[in-house]
Amino acid sequence: MVILSQQPHLKNIQGEKAGGVGLTFQEDDDLLSRGDRLRTRLMDQNNRVLVILDVWKALELEKLGIPNHNHRCKVTFTTRLRSVCEAMGAQKIMKVGTLSEEEEWILFRQKVGDFVDDSSLHGTAKEVAKECKGLPLAIITVAGALNKHKTKCSWDCALEQLHGVVTIIIPEVLTEVYKPLRLSYDYLRSNEAKCLFLLCSLFEENSDIHPEELLRYGRGLRIFPEIGNLEHARNMVCYLLETFKDGFLLSQGTYKNCQNA
Repeated sequence: MVILSQQPHLKNIQGEKAGGVGLTFQEDDDLLSRGDRLRTRLMDQNNRVLVILDVWKALELEKLGIPNHNHRCKVTFTTRLRSVCEAMGAQKIMKVGTLSEEEEWILFRQKVGDFVDDSSLHGTAKEVAKECKGLPLAIITVAGALNKHKTKCSWDCALEQLHGVVTIIIPEVLTEVYKPLRLSYDYLRSNEAKCLFLLCSLFEENSDIHPEELLRYGRGLRIFPEIGNLEHARNMVCYLLETFKDGFLLSQGTYKNCQNA
């Protein structure tokens, strides 16, 4: 299984696939020779191979080293755009629908906590969940932002924000996803947290974010002007990264002390 970012590095992708089939490359191997070796290995496998790709835009499978039509190697890919399926010659396109209202509420309640069963919050919480439009990413991010807010006024405020957020037209991002993500950002508790999160967003997609690297950038950009002690600043960075992860704004990175952009 390989995740392709919006600006995919083809050699890195080939390297990930090679590890899955026990193949190693030399640093000076070019893109085409890597692709040929991968394709040969996939076609010669005794067992059948399923390659799963998560793609943003159409890619040439042959260039990646994936045989287009071979009974031993099947390719499945997920994408947000039907045009990508068509451009890559998908033999069968299956639309994944949104969650039903019941499924949406089960997931939302699981992530936010059972305190929303309280009669004073239940109705508003249901309305907030509905604003997520059945999209799991939206449900999880909103729940992460609200799981520490247990007063009705906080939930009423969140609902008003979801109703009133001015959306920015970003072709790759659904309006229904942008609004909950914006709410999660707005609910970060301090300017330092917001600035550090925006700094995280500058890292390359799917890359590891090292706390020490963030600390250096944060100090240089004066994100922590009131903190003179280096150890205190380091603890603050680690604490805020945990806050982002708890709110589902970042995920666990490759290594224990890293987060994923």
